[in-house]
Amino acid sequence: MSELLGFSGVRQRFSGNQTLTLPDWTLQRGEHCLIMGPSGSGKTTMLSLAGGLLTADAGHVSLDRQPLHELGEAQRDRLRARCVGLIFQTLHLVSALNVGRNLALAQYLAGQTVDWDRIRTLLTELAVDHLIQRKPDTLSQGQAQRVAIARATVTSPQLVLADEPTAALDDRNCERTIELLLSQAQACGASLVIATHDQRLKSYIKTTIQLDVPT
Repeated sequence: MSELLGFSGVRQRFSGNQTLTLPDWTLQRGEHCLIMGPSGSGKTTMLSLAGGLLTADAGHVSLDRQPLHELGEAQRDRLRARCVGLIFQTLHLVSALNVGRNLALAQYLAGQTVDWDRIRTLLTELAVDHLIQRKPDTLSQGQAQRVAIARATVTSPQLVLADEPTAALDDRNCERTIELLLSQAQACGASLVIATHDQRLKSYIKTTIQLDVPT
């Protein structure tokens, strides 16, 4: 395996005078990891730094051997679109587009040719192929979450980042969601990083980074 993601000496300012100091960390290609900790410990911040949505106030984050602080915003956007699949707590599906076109947009932004065979196959694997013409606001929470997983993996990214994907789910739906994430990450050979406070996920992913609330 080779390094996909690296954190070194990273510090990030919070509101007021608080500073989050993050552990030095290297994620290998194909490796999975949980980022755990209570609310306010910086889980989402760490995920955002990993995906280039934020740049570190101090220290260095590298993705696919690219130091993110050396890249301009447009360059980071292109790298993220090419390398990273994102699943947010708020799913951010484009409401004006149907399910199929949400996935097609992800391919387009990654610089890929829109591949409808890939889109239909992936939606079939996630048992939501019958929703391809539906708009996001007509989907149930579970359907929308599956579509979000499909959108995050349709480009065959190197890294999938998921923020609290099992929050507020019962045990059965938690199991379904994590198994879908793991199976889709494996299918495209991606590393999977999940920011969560959900202790149930430790039985699926053994590598854990534990964060604490800054003092």
